Amino acid sequence: MSMESKELSFKDLSNKLESKIKSLDNPNIELEESVKIYEEAVDLYKECRRRLTDMESFLVKISKSQDGTIVEEQFSGDSSRNE
Repeated sequence: MSMESKELSFKDLSNKLESKIKSLDNPNIELEESVKIYEEAVDLYKECRRRLTDMESFLVKISKSQDGTIVEEQFSGDSSRNE
């Protein structure tokens, strides 16, 4: 990952990744260019994923238990749980 990408905001990284992915839909680009764009997109994805993983460790879920007390839980990132 380039220093430039590490200095970009998450939103900018995400937009750049989206742009790379859209570029791959262009039927007129050469194979070599497609491979280059794909590799750049993978690097951007990895940086986005790393940042998301880092941020998950800072998130805390705050909820109210049935008896009315406030409960704090570490965010698990598992959105498939039924709560």
